[in-house]
Amino acid sequence: MYYHVLTRPDQTWMRYVCDNYLSFLSHVHASLVYQDLDEGLLYDSELTVYGKTMILRLISDRLDTDDATIISILHLLISELGGLDEDVFNVHQEGLATCLRNQRDGLSSNVATFMTL
Repeated sequence: MYYHVLTRPDQTWMRYVCDNYLSFLSHVHASLVYQDLDEGLLYDSELTVYGKTMILRLISDRLDTDDATIISILHLLISELGGLDEDVFNVHQEGLATCLRNQRDGLSSNVATFMTL
């Protein structure tokens, strides 16, 4: 079994993501997508759909363009890569572009690094 030792930047990033319910939930959702793929599923499992539904509901209830919202949209984009519905990817991409245009303080260094990766 492979174990990864978290480096200081890894620990900092995980604390940053886990400090906010929305960004934590979106991180869990991205993990569920990878689990579905590992299990050979071509479509999202019920649990993955539930997670995505919760994230979309939380995002739509917010008018914020804060880091948690941007991280969540990035996770949604990542989870749609290689998906069968390009329109869904485009909706998330447009939402991200809107958030970035409306953000007044600029991106934090953590989010900027995540977007680059």
